[in-house]
Amino acid sequence: EAPEIPPETLLRLTGIGCDVLRATEGHTGSSPLPAPAAAALAERVSSSPRARRRLASVVSDTIFQRLNPVARAVTSKRRIEACGAQVHFEPRRDLFAREGTRDKWLQRVAGYYFANATLQEVRFAECAAPGVTFTFYYDPDEPVNGDPRHANINPEVVCCTFE
Repeated sequence: EAPEIPPETLLRLTGIGCDVLRATEGHTGSSPLPAPAAAALAERVSSSPRARRRLASVVSDTIFQRLNPVARAVTSKRRIEACGAQVHFEPRRDLFAREGTRDKWLQRVAGYYFANATLQEVRFAECAAPGVTFTFYYDPDEPVNGDPRHANINPEVVCCTFE
C-alpha cells in the first residue's frame, strides 16, 4: 500500500492544458515529472481516499476561484497583452503525419502532437484575472481560425497557468 500523503503537503494546481512552451529548446522553468515518479504519485493518490478528496478540492477551488475572473474578463471583452516575446517551437521530429491540412513533422508533448509553430504567452490587461496566463499556439502553415469550418482552430490556447 502506498504511504499516506501528509496533510501539511501543499497541493497546488499550477496549470491546465499542455505546457508546450516549457518543451521549447532552452526554456527554463518547471519540468515534467519523470514517468516513474508520476506513476508513483498517481498510485499514492489513487490508493488514498483522503488524497483523492484533497486533490478534488484543489482542482475545484482552482476552477471556481481562479477561472471565474477569466470568464468575467472574456465576457466583458477585456484586452489581452503579451507576457514577453514570441517563442518559436521547432518540433523534435517524433512523427511525420497529417496535422491540420497537410503532412508535417510533429513532436509529442504530454500525449499531444505539435507542429512547427509560434507560441505567445498572454494575460488579461488591467489585472482582470491576476496571476493567470495563457499560451497561444499558432501554426503558420494552417488557415486562421478554422477556415474552412472543419479545420483546426488556429491560433488556439493550449495551456492556462496560475502563479
